[in-house]
Order: sequence, then C-alpha cells, then structure tokens
Amino acid sequence: MIMKKGILLFVFVLISSLLYPQNNLSTIDKYLKELPEKQGKEKVNQLIKLSAAYRTTSFFNCISYGNKAISEAKATKDTILIANALYALGANYLKLSDAKNSLNYFNDALLNYQQINDPKGIVKSLNKIGESYALLAEYNHAETSLTKALNNSKRINYKELTARILENYGIIKIHQKQFKVALNMFLQMRNIGEEIHSQSIIGGSYIGLGILYDDDDANPEKALRYFEKAKKIFIKLGDKEQESRVLNNMAAVYSDKLNEFKKAQNLYEQSLKIKQEINDKKGIALIQNNMGLLYARSGNHAKAIELVNKSLHSYKQIGDKVNVAMVYYNLGDIYLDQEKFTEAVQYYKESYELSKKIDVNQYLYESCKRIFQCYAGLGNFDEFIHYFNIYEEHIDKTITNLKKDQFALTEKKFAKAESGIAGSNNNPISTQASNLMNFKFVVIVSIILLIMFSFLYLYHRENKNKY
Repeated sequence: MIMKKGILLFVFVLISSLLYPQNNLSTIDKYLKELPEKQGKEKVNQLIKLSAAYRTTSFFNCISYGNKAISEAKATKDTILIANALYALGANYLKLSDAKNSLNYFNDALLNYQQINDPKGIVKSLNKIGESYALLAEYNHAETSLTKALNNSKRINYKELTARILENYGIIKIHQKQFKVALNMFLQMRNIGEEIHSQSIIGGSYIGLGILYDDDDANPEKALRYFEKAKKIFIKLGDKEQESRVLNNMAAVYSDKLNEFKKAQNLYEQSLKIKQEINDKKGIALIQNNMGLLYARSGNHAKAIELVNKSLHSYKQIGDKVNVAMVYYNLGDIYLDQEKFTEAVQYYKESYELSKKIDVNQYLYESCKRIFQCYAGLGNFDEFIHYFNIYEEHIDKTITNLKKDQFALTEKKFAKAESGIAGSNNNPISTQASNLMNFKFVVIVSIILLIMFSFLYLYHRENKNKY
C-alpha cells in the first residue's frame, strides 16, 4: 500500500540536470544587491539567475522574478533574450514539477529559437519538452521530442547536450520496462563523458544505471554499486546536490528492495543533513516525505504521520502545490494502511480537490479511486457511487484517447502500405483493432476487480465488528 510517491514524481526532474548551482541565502542576497545596477541584457540575465536561485526556497519569488525577466526581455525586442527568458521560466516550472506550465514556456522558447535559427536553443527546448511530457507520463510525445533533439544534437555534434538527452531517454525506457534500450543509452552517455573528460556526465550515467537496476527487482546490489560509484564522483567534485540525490536513491533501494530500514533511515538522514546545509527547502520536504513513508512501511505509523506532516508544512511554505497534493495522497495511504477510512478519505479528498484546482492529473484520479475504496469500507454507498462514476468516466476518456492514437497509427501504417510496401502478411487494421479490444477487456476487468476490492473492505470491516 505504501509507495515511494516522491521518488517517482521527481525522477525526471532530479536526474535531468547535473550541474544545478547550490542555491543558498547568501547567493540570493548577492543577486538582489547587484540587481539595481543592471540594465538591459544584463538585467534580464540577473533576473533569470535570481529566479533560479529561488527554485528550492520560494515558489512565489521563483515565478515572480522569472516573469519579470520575460517582461524585461520583451522590452528589449531581442529574440534570443526573449527565448532565453522563456526557457529559464520553463526550467523553473519543471524543477517545481509543474510540467503543464513548463511545456507552455518551452514551446514558446522553441518558436523563438526557430525564428532566429538557433540550433542549440532548438535542441535544448526539444529536450526539455520531452522531459516535461515524461513527467506527465505521456511517453509517446516525450519520445517524439527527444528523438528530434537527439538527432539534431548529434548532427551539430553537441556532445554534452547529447548526453543529457540520452539520460532523459533512458529514464523513459526504464518506465516502459525496456531495460536493454535504457542500458544502451546510459552506456552511450558514459562513453561521451569519458570522451570529453566530464566526471559530472560519467557520474550522471552511474545514477541512471543505478535507477535502471533498482527498477529490476533481481539487481538491487548492482544498483547500489552504481550509486556508490556516482557518490564517490560527486563527493570528489564537491557537488552536494548530487551527493544528496544519490544518498536518497540508495535509501530507496535499501527500503523498497532489501527491507533494510535502518540502513535506509541512516542514508535519508545523511541526505537530509546536506539539504539543510545548502538550504534546499524543496529537497528537505522530499526527504521528510520519503522518511515518513519508510516509517510507515516498517509499521511505525505515528512517526510516519509526524514526518509526512512536516513535509506537508515545508511544501506549503514554498508554495509547491503539486507536491502538496502528493503529500496529501501519501497521508491518505498511511491512514488507509491502518484501515482508518475516515481519516484516509479526508486526505484523499484534499489531494483530489487540490489536483482538480491546479489542473494536475497525477493524483487526481488516483485519489478518486482511493476515495471510493474508502467509502466502500465506511459503507457509504452514495459517495462510493459518486466517486466511482467520476473514475469510470476517466477510464472511458482514456479508451477514447487510445482509440484516436491507434486510428492515427493505423492510417500511418496503411499509407505506408499504399506507397509500395508489399508482400507483408500483417494486417495493421486488424492488429490495432485487436489491441484496442484487448485494452478494453483489461480496463473492464480492472474496474470489476476494483469494485470487488472495495467491497471486500466493507465486508472485512463488518465481520470485524461482529466479533
């Protein structure tokens, strides 16, 4: 029941950029003092740096200074400056896990880079568009953008940028369980790092390989070996951000795969200490969340609730609503794990309502599913039906979207056949129809199983009350 929501949510954001500056209050103070002296292009660049410095400490200031940078850039009518400011704000939204807003700004940046034919800007934007789609779990769109980015980056021989794209692509392949493809991409990344003598890229490839083997239940020890290699590199480089990240990933392996909670707890505490040293409030909130889930898995629900509530407070302080929705969901899971349906449903509703308000689907329908399960446990059939219908409508929309995608793919295959591809015994139309029927069958069976599971809660609860 208890899951590592935080790690799943941040996997693209946390691994995507290997050289984030270590933002702290002294850096922000420095930028603020220098700002009044800046004019024109220098002022825009200073606002961009100031916005980035607030990424981990204040959502409001991060976005506010990012918008000021765009406004100042537009006043100069300098297309490259406008594109850079748009790209920077997109990167801020992505760092804050708001992929829908990041897509808007990266797409606008891409248009500006295309207008002035800036090849590096085009590749960077395509890479980040792919990364944003990946965070939304829209992997087909992500692959389309990343393929364009990779081809263009290789064509213009941007080695470091190619490595970053391979990194994002590899993570997508892990999610799709295409481990051999992911392995090849991380090895290519490592080769580039060795070729250009970049320890940072080599360390990043080891993080990717660690995540790859962590996702394969048979190889947690191999995952840890790669994380150890990455840790040594980033300690040597003095990169506290990456060191903390690796410790967090190692803790997850010990917790989820090896059930060694003491080792996991120690690693989380080391990671948390680094986050506190560099004043990364967002990172502190994530580690608090993950430590809370660790305690829940080990059966200490009181400590779990204490830590996850601290995470909730931290995310609220910096204004990170996406992750507030995540933490509400996790609190619901902790209470549901104890069969405390009344408390659980309250937190799932908080997650559901906030997700609906900020238009983020990641926890919207998952919370909805949990809500009707809780109402089954409480014997409240009216509310059960209400939220079940919402969830069922979502499933119907998913099928409709799948139909559109598959019909488009069918037309594409049919067009290829018409253009002279002969002698094949495959029937793309019947194959797609069969796939769609199979998907619908799986969805229907899943809904039936969900109903059965929900009423099992109710049955179990009623029988417990009899004895």
